[in-house]
Amino acid sequence: MSLTRKLLKELELNDAAIERIIAAHVETVDALRQERDAAQAQRDAQQGETALVQAEYTAYRCQVEEARRLSARREALTHALTAQGANPNALPLLLDAIRLPEEAWQDNKLTDASAVLQPWRAKYGALFTVKNPVPVTKVRPPVTAGGLLTHADVKRMSAGDINRNWSAVRTALQHN
Repeated sequence: MSLTRKLLKELELNDAAIERIIAAHVETVDALRQERDAAQAQRDAQQGETALVQAEYTAYRCQVEEARRLSARREALTHALTAQGANPNALPLLLDAIRLPEEAWQDNKLTDASAVLQPWRAKYGALFTVKNPVPVTKVRPPVTAGGLLTHADVKRMSAGDINRNWSAVRTALQHN
């Protein structure tokens, strides 16, 4: 509700009192307008700061999400390389050298690890282990049927077996 001259005259106030009331009211309204304008200016200044802080936060959040994504991909690639037979000591070198296209990833996991890593395995083959089974001859210890070794038993024995059974070997050599 606004204070008008008509309203104040209806309250049966004299003209001097009405002028004083209106002057006081104008001062109050002007002071409130100045406070409002100062608050709006402060709000506008803080909106710029808020936008800067929001931009910094968004950049930081994106950076953290990217680091998390790269960490998950690095872990998946490490696991895939280990499964493919990569030398564990060469994993840091391989992880730095290998750059896979975005199509190779699905939810930070390799889609087909063996197919994706095949060109890299061909390029850096020396850093991958190759299983090459070597036939091993089985060592058969001499069988002592009667407790005495024969000269043939002694010939089949390794140096370690001879040293462990020296007394039996010496007896066998003396008797043959």
